[in-house]
Formats: sequence, structure tokens, C-alpha cells
Amino acid sequence: MAVSPAGRNGRGPRTWPGKLRPPPLPDGHVPRPALVSAIETDLARSGVALLSAGDGFGKSTLLSEYARRPRPSATAWLSLDSHDDDPQVFLVAALEALAMAHPDLFVEALVAAGNAGDAAQALAFRMGVCDLEHLDEPVTLVIDDLHQLRHPSIVSGLRRLLRYRPPQLRLVLATRDDLLLDPDRLRRGSGALVLGEADLVLSEAETARIAVARHGPLDDDRLHELHEATGGWAAGVVLASPRSPNGPVFDIRAQPVARFLREAIVEGLPDDLSTFLLELCMLPHVSAAMATTATGRTDCPRMLQDLQDRRLLEPRTELDGATWVVPPIIREFGRHELRTIEPDRATEVVLNAAWALVRAGEFEEGAVLAMQSGDDYEAARLLLRVHLGMSTSGHGLRVHELASTLQARLPHLPELSLASAWGAVQAGLDDLATEAMRTAAATTIRGQRGRFIRAEVQGLRAHLLRRQGEYAESVRAVREGLALLRDTEADAEWSYADSIRTRAPLDMGMASFLAGDLDTAITAFEMVTGGDVPGPMRAVAHSYLALIAWLEGQHDPATHAEMAELLEQRTTQAPDLAHFITSVTVALSETGVAGRDALVDAELISACMPEPGTQVMVRLARAYRVGTGLPVGGAVADAYGTDVRTDDVAALL
Repeated sequence: MAVSPAGRNGRGPRTWPGKLRPPPLPDGHVPRPALVSAIETDLARSGVALLSAGDGFGKSTLLSEYARRPRPSATAWLSLDSHDDDPQVFLVAALEALAMAHPDLFVEALVAAGNAGDAAQALAFRMGVCDLEHLDEPVTLVIDDLHQLRHPSIVSGLRRLLRYRPPQLRLVLATRDDLLLDPDRLRRGSGALVLGEADLVLSEAETARIAVARHGPLDDDRLHELHEATGGWAAGVVLASPRSPNGPVFDIRAQPVARFLREAIVEGLPDDLSTFLLELCMLPHVSAAMATTATGRTDCPRMLQDLQDRRLLEPRTELDGATWVVPPIIREFGRHELRTIEPDRATEVVLNAAWALVRAGEFEEGAVLAMQSGDDYEAARLLLRVHLGMSTSGHGLRVHELASTLQARLPHLPELSLASAWGAVQAGLDDLATEAMRTAAATTIRGQRGRFIRAEVQGLRAHLLRRQGEYAESVRAVREGLALLRDTEADAEWSYADSIRTRAPLDMGMASFLAGDLDTAITAFEMVTGGDVPGPMRAVAHSYLALIAWLEGQHDPATHAEMAELLEQRTTQAPDLAHFITSVTVALSETGVAGRDALVDAELISACMPEPGTQVMVRLARAYRVGTGLPVGGAVADAYGTDVRTDDVAALL
């Protein structure tokens, strides 16, 4: 009867035999010869190769294919599980794996390893290394699922072995995380080959071959859709159900997929870390500060780093500071999981993050995130807090879309119609704005809330009248709105009064400016600049004050400096009214290249921004520069009309 070489100590092998041989290749296996060749080439050069990727990326399958290649040298295999996280158990298993490749060696080392005690283990380790030093030909030890090991003695022993590796020992390691070995340090220290998720994802052709083998013939569109949905994730392709005629090719909520991810990700983490990961899945991206605000936890930096080391978060470098994103498939699964098991917590995390974004000035991102919370009322409250700031920052169309969506869900809130109307006004959609304004005006709500709504209707009406050139009527509409606000107090529930009280003096200033009443305009704009109001509105008011100062012959460098500082803080925003009026002011006050470029900027912004009065100001600035012989740059016809000569002062005026 045949005797296992590992059993020559008379006790028989201690390691389960199936763990000492490569697993069978799966049905429909698609060979990946380029990756196998890369491993083989690297081992001859550096002696170490590491596969570091999340569960389901085909690490074990690739290693099994590598182990079955025509062997130029002996290959030993060891699959690990949670029972191997013991120094003696792991050492015995590794020696038995090597003994399978070299039956005449490691016998004494195995006998020593079978004895308890640290001294016996240290002796067995040294004896095994000595056997490796005396090999004539190299032996490759493949260790799969290295992430199962956490014991400090095992970790230090492996790191020591990598640092002082016997020349004839080659190591191929596969892990699901980076907790035990640092891939970057391994690459820098020994020049090892490191294959990550980006290297292991399937190509579209490989996705197609696996899908056809597993699921039968699929047309090109469905195959492409499957590849895009799974991102080349091998397990996703295998678990997909693309033959369903009506369903998606890959559904994260499907039982096989959800079960796989639950077992591979959530159940493999400590309870606090798994809950934290599911909470992060609710966020578009996450920093330590955002995670702390959204979840209320105090140890977020440590847990974020832990999740990154486990390859469950990816660092995002294009944002300022340390920021992470959850991989798309994990994110979709996590959102579904948390909403299923704890929906109130999911809503709470999203709303906390949305308000944090708003406080940081990220109005649109905060509003969009709040819409995903599942709490329409809270999403409406947030949008109504920021809609005017968004509208004046070049996001009017987005405001209109978000407010209209919420209005369909909450038809009893006419404030949403007003927000929709303001967004439409700023986007130049006057018909939609008028329709939404009429919907709000038809409300039967009484009391203070009704007065706020009717005052906002007057503000919208004033804006549309200015666009039509009815400046005196616009002033009267603003006055009616201010009269309605006279006997009202702040509305703590909606905080809607804040935006109305801010917008009313800004409307009065713009209407009075266009009507020629500069004294009233100055008073109104100073009310805005002197209050605690959103940055976009304050920037608009400062810009108008600077323009009025120039018109009255009082060029004020200090005012320009303050205005420039405000605009500098908003360089990431789309060009808006504040940028436009600043450009006009610079075009009027600067005689050189800066003034010429500012005029071109004003012309470009005016051509795409339907704000009342912008064309008048553009013509004024160009006429002034043409009349005084200053450089003007290329004219933008849309800002003047095809029948206007842009080199003729009289035609411009």
C-alpha cells in the first residue's frame, strides 16, 4: 500500500489531503496563458509572486491553472482556512505540502513540528529552511487564501522567510486583503510581481467565453451589458442570470449573488466593521470626517484604513484629502442589504451625509444624496434650504428637475413648486417657470406660511417682469412681496423664510438698478452684503455695488478686492451672475489686457445666461471700450444680435 511521504514520521499526515493539491478547474474554465506566463517569468527573476484581490476575482482558478502547467520544476500546493491560523498547524501544513513535492526531504522537520512548544516549532522551521537550502532544483510553494492567517508568530515567520528566502524556494501567494503583506513594500523590496484586481479582471472576450459556457448563447448586446455590469468580476459573470428575458443580466439583489457577497464580505468581518461597511455603502464617497458625521462613530479613521487593507475600499486620489470609494458591486449590495435589515439606519446615514455636504457648500451633491434617502419630506426640507444658492450658481436646471420630482411625490407642498420655478427661471425656461409659479399661487394655505408662499410668488413675478423689460412693474412686485413679509417670523420647520428674506432685498436691488434708481439699489444690496446670507447671493450683491461705484465715478479698489476674494472662494462653481457682473466691472475699470479678457468673459457668460439686463451691460461695457480706444477682443454675436455692429458705439448704445 502506498504511503504518503508526509506520513513517514509514523503518525500519518495531519493536514487534510485535499488542501495539499490544487482545486479542480471550474466548468467552462477560460485559460489565461498571459497571466500564467507572467507568474512563471517573474518567479525565475524575483522568486515571489503575489495575487492580491477581493473574493471572486479568480485567484484560486488562476493558481490552479498555473500549478497544472507543464512543470519545469516541482510545485507544492497549500490551501488555507481558518483552522490554519495556529503556528504549529500552519508549519506542519507547509512542511507536508513541500514533502508532497520532495518525498525524501522534510521528514525530520515534520517530526520536530509535531512536538508542542515554541522551541520545537523554531527548530522545525530552521530544519525546513536548511532542507530548502540544499535543494538542487527550485521548488515552488503555492499558498492560497493567505488572508486566513493573522497570528503574530505566523506573520513574523512569513515576513522573515520572505526577507531571507532560500534561493531554491519560490513563493506564489494569494490573498483577499493586504493585512498580512504590504504589496507595495513587497514590490519595492524584492521586485516581486504583484497582480491586483485591475490585472485580474476579465477582458470582454473572456467574459463572453465564460458567460457562453455557463449560461448558453447570448447576443453581443447582452454580453457587453454583462461585462459592463460586472466590471470583469469573474464571480459576477458566473453568478449572473443573463438568460432571463425581462430581468437585468446581473442583479445584485438576486439570491446567489447576495448570498455570495454576504458570505464573502459581511460574514468574514468583525460585527462592528461589517455594519460600518454597510453604512458607507450609502455614501457616494467618504472621508474620515464624512464617515464620522454620517455614522456618528468616533473611530472612523482606523476602520477606514482597515477596510482599505481588506480591499473593500479604494483610495480616491482626485479629491482633496484622504477619500475612499466603495467598489460599485459592493456598494450596490451594501445599500440593498442595509435597507433590507435596517431601513431607518440607512435613511439616517444618508441624511446626515447630505446635510454635511450642504454645510460644506456642496449644495447639488447634498440635494441629490438626500433624494436617495427614502425620506421625501427631509429631502424637500434640504432642497428648500439651498435651492436659491444652487439656482444662482448655475444649477437652475438641476433645481427644477429635483424640485419637480419631489413635487410629484409631495403635491401638498407648494414650496416645491416655487423652487422648481426659480430653477426654471435661472435656466431660461420662462414658460415652465410661469406654470410652476401659478401652481404655487393657487395654494389655499393661510397664515404665516401662506404669506411666505405669496411673497415668493411676487419675487418670481418680479424676476420675469425684469426679463421682459418691465422694470417699474418689477419694483412694484418686489414691494408687494416685502409687504407680505413685514408681519412674518422665521419658520423653524422649513427654514424657508431665510431664503425668501434674503432674496427679496436682492430682487429689490436688481429691479431698482435696472429701473435707474441707484440709491434704492445700493441700500438693498448693502442689506444683502451685511447679512449672514449664502455666498452666491452675497457675491452678486458685491458685484452690483462695484458696478454702481464705477458708474458713479467712484472706482473703489477695496470693494474690488473684497469682491475678488468672494469669487476666488467659488472658483469651482459654474459662471453665474456674480462672475458676469464682476467681468463687466473689470472690463469698465481695467484699460489693458485684463479688461479686454474680462469683456470677452462677460460676452460669453451673457450668451448662455438668460439673466435680465445682461445684454444691456455687455453693450455698455463694449461701447465704453470701443469709444475710448481700448482693446475689445473678439465679439460674441449671441450677446448682441446679428443686426448690431459691435464696433460702433452708437449702434451698441
